[in-house]
Amino acid sequence: MLLRRALSSLSSRRFDVVVVGGGPVGCEAARLSATLGHKVAVVEATRDGALLAAPTGWVSKALRFASRELGTASGDRRVPWRDVGAYVENTAGRALGKTAAAFAPLVEEGRVEAFAGPATFVGENTIAVGDATLEAATVFLATGSTGTRVPSLPWDDPAAAEWLYDSDTIMGVGRLPEHVLIQGGGVIGVEYAFILRHLGARVTLVLREPSLLDGKAVDDDIRSAIAGRLEKIGVAVRYEDGDIVSAEPPRTPRGPGRVVLGSGEAIACDVVLSAVGRSGATASLDLA
Repeated sequence: MLLRRALSSLSSRRFDVVVVGGGPVGCEAARLSATLGHKVAVVEATRDGALLAAPTGWVSKALRFASRELGTASGDRRVPWRDVGAYVENTAGRALGKTAAAFAPLVEEGRVEAFAGPATFVGENTIAVGDATLEAATVFLATGSTGTRVPSLPWDDPAAAEWLYDSDTIMGVGRLPEHVLIQGGGVIGVEYAFILRHLGARVTLVLREPSLLDGKAVDDDIRSAIAGRLEKIGVAVRYEDGDIVSAEPPRTPRGPGRVVLGSGEAIACDVVLSAVGRSGATASLDLA
């Protein structure tokens, strides 16, 4: 692959900038740095170091555009998922293609070098990758983030594999749910509530927080406006029932499961999206 170059056999190298993470953000940071004349290294741990191989944020953005282009503002028509998938694949493909086209010449010219494998800090400005040691005045972390999983939910139950999702795995849902219950009133939960409702799914949004986008620097008028829009398109927002007391996965694949909320009410749904926050994916870097 054009955007892959393993250099683990080299011992110690000096760069102006080392970018840890070879997704769209990492590649853009590397491209800009190289364009400004810096000597740049990119470290990517996944898929044998293939750059642009593990993007995440673009999926929700492409889904958002798909819901606007293919769906309706009221959510009164169900959009075939094959149409949604084709739209997302085409949109993402074009976006990644543009990034790759801009980035590839820098790799070919040797202005950016890519290293395959997990990175670990072994000094303030020194990173170990396999047998290689990379030193740089500037280290840019672009490792992305991971969804927070509520321990009380049955993440390890095989019966929940196509029923229970977090903000990382929802991109692989593979269908438009009849009824999706979304836990969390933050940016991701609200975004997917709009997306899935516009595509024609029935949506219930349950909040663990007192209000939508709680803890964010958002004006109260904006919160009220968002709540009004959700209500207008038929999203049921539950402001005091966000804690899921128990969850019963479906008995048949892709069938309905059941959650019991803090109020004691049981809700049947064929998809649960738990979107209660994200944290930086830096645990393996030994930042301390």
